[in-house]
Amino acid sequence: MKPQQFPPELQNVELWDAVIVGAGPSGTTLATALAKRGFSILLLDKADFPRHKVCGCCLSPMSACILEELGLYESIATRNPNSLNRIELKASGWQAVSALPSGGFAISRKSLDEIMLKRAKESGVVFVDRTTARPSSETKDGYCELKISRDGCSLVIKAHLTIIASGLHSFGAEQKTVISSDSYLGAGKSLKHFEGNYVPGTIYMALGSLGYTGLVLLEDGSLNIAAALSATLIKRHRGLNNAIRSILLTAGFEVPFDNNQLFESTPLLSRSSSTFVSKRLLSVGDNAKFVEPFTGEGIGWAMLSSILVFPAIEKALRDPGNFHLSEEARKYQKVLRLYHLRCFLMTSLLRSELMTKTIMAALATFPSWLRRGASFSACFNPKKIKELVRHVS
Repeated sequence: MKPQQFPPELQNVELWDAVIVGAGPSGTTLATALAKRGFSILLLDKADFPRHKVCGCCLSPMSACILEELGLYESIATRNPNSLNRIELKASGWQAVSALPSGGFAISRKSLDEIMLKRAKESGVVFVDRTTARPSSETKDGYCELKISRDGCSLVIKAHLTIIASGLHSFGAEQKTVISSDSYLGAGKSLKHFEGNYVPGTIYMALGSLGYTGLVLLEDGSLNIAAALSATLIKRHRGLNNAIRSILLTAGFEVPFDNNQLFESTPLLSRSSSTFVSKRLLSVGDNAKFVEPFTGEGIGWAMLSSILVFPAIEKALRDPGNFHLSEEARKYQKVLRLYHLRCFLMTSLLRSELMTKTIMAALATFPSWLRRGASFSACFNPKKIKELVRHVS
């Protein structure tokens, strides 16, 4: 059967330099950088684009710096994202409010993905949505085979390298995923119509011992809600909606939704790939390791992951007959551990009800501590970021 569902530009390439599975910030950043270097790049995603995606939708100053250096900030500015200048934390009757470091903003994933994909396609990337990919049963010398499926039709393609940027979703049996025993489940919803006095520019965070919920207004006026919830809390309240409602009410926030506005869930959040690097299979972004990005740096980390691994991939693809990706790529794994550690420590503290109450009591009594903490969370070296990004732009 001839797979008419696949675009001609996909079928006309016999051997791709790289196939990237996942068209989020990590996948599109890497695809664009490689295509600009003259490599043939196929970018796949199982979602139907443009898409809505469960996401916190808050970008840190580091994320903004990366996007600016990638040449995307002007396009983002045309969407009028809301600058983030304030954070309001509530938990168990305690409240703490602080200014945020300048540079961060809130934008829907639909808008961000559209902008980044447009740049990728302009750079020569072939993008196909509504497509799943799995490793073929046989790997040939010098390349790998993938079976891709779209709208009921399948096709086997070949590539020197497969890059997995599919977020929380595993890639076939070859990629074994280790999920933390205390992992939370993600949930989210964007509301066009909502109750409550929520204003642009503020991140609202409701903290509980078994989960937390963030709220922020987006560029289109909708209220984005993203939560991380324990299985115990969801079971106790018989569903996502009631679990999120419980966190908001206990913390002291108005509930902006009704029972007819159902939340979407994600796979379990805290995870890592046990096959992080193999000879022709590489994980980047959240697919390699994910902890709940409480500090709002998840998108920035995803992009930075691709930027850090880019030199290793480019070097390997320049000489595909003498492919030694693994050693080069492990250097980038070590760097990312430092970024993940900070987020892991924060979310670990939030697992303890006593620690959450103690921290909130301290922040409410000494508001300047929250301001200093927010500034520390945003700490990054702009000069170093710009230097890294220049290698891929």
